Amino acid sequence: MKKKIKIYNKTTGHVTYVNSIFEAPLGYEEDSRHFTATQKKHLSQAAKARGTPECAYRDKSGENNPMYGKHQSEETKQKIKENMKTIKGKKAYHNEANEQIFIEDGSEVPAGFVLGGKKRVQNIK
Repeated sequence: MKKKIKIYNKTTGHVTYVNSIFEAPLGYEEDSRHFTATQKKHLSQAAKARGTPECAYRDKSGENNPMYGKHQSEETKQKIKENMKTIKGKKAYHNEANEQIFIEDGSEVPAGFVLGGKKRVQNIK
């Protein structure tokens, strides 16, 4: 007999079982968030055996930061700027109303939109 798959609805919390994930109604996901007591114990022991690297706890502020006193080159800054404008092959465009859209390279850009993400608005009190 084939094992049933436990699925749940995130919004309602309703849990049910199906034969295939393809039978799951809209809004339901495979339930992988619950572990048995034995699974929890095993995961805990494995994590303790792995240990935590020392670098995770060291102070990385100020002079202890590996980038302290260093500066990004203009080329690196430009690469970061370009990557921030692109999401999965699409570039971000915004207009005067600060609406943002993502358009694939080579596609026509609607009138009034310019390349770049939303403009950040600072609250002045």
